[in-house]
Amino acid sequence: TGNLEGTLGRGGPSKCSGGGSNCFAFQAPASYARALARVGFDLFNLANNHSLDFGESGLRQTLRALAAAGLKHTGLVNEVKFAQVAGQRVAFLGFAPYPWASPLTDIAAARRQIASAARRAEIVVVFIHAGAEGAGETHTPHGTEFAFGENRGAARRFAHTAVTAGADAVLGSGPHVLRGMECYRHRVIAYSLGNFVGYRTLSTGGVLS
Repeated sequence: TGNLEGTLGRGGPSKCSGGGSNCFAFQAPASYARALARVGFDLFNLANNHSLDFGESGLRQTLRALAAAGLKHTGLVNEVKFAQVAGQRVAFLGFAPYPWASPLTDIAAARRQIASAARRAEIVVVFIHAGAEGAGETHTPHGTEFAFGENRGAARRFAHTAVTAGADAVLGSGPHVLRGMECYRHRVIAYSLGNFVGYRTLSTGGVLS
């Protein structure tokens, strides 16, 4: 599994078409989906700030590319994906503070969604796209974080609530840095796993790895 922070396809209305020096719109060829499948990925979280970088058209192209490569996805509004893993039914959910994703900032709604998934699966994995970004953001603070004028959620409170609701693992992305891990009620929380691979602006070394 992984967090697909960008789109797969060609063209569409870029969110950066109006200009601006600090705008990033990520798009890769649809054929990359097959490459990702070949190296072992089978499911991607789409609950992040780049899934609509090229509008609804870009998202539709991404979904088609993933499906054509046999890849599953989760993280869109109210989306839960189930898979059989080692003979057990596993539910995958993703949350982010954006209208196209399941709600990170509405913790009560997220609790209900996770609890519902837990009733239908032996294992529940929750992805969160939460927290401020950059080399100076390696610590997960208590309370709500903000970045670029956005409410990026209260990662600790969300993760604890997710575990209480039935999550067996909470895996974080978004800050682009490695953050601490926590064992909470005998379940694992990784507040940010950093970057697996990036292009130009995203380092894969040091605290950004």
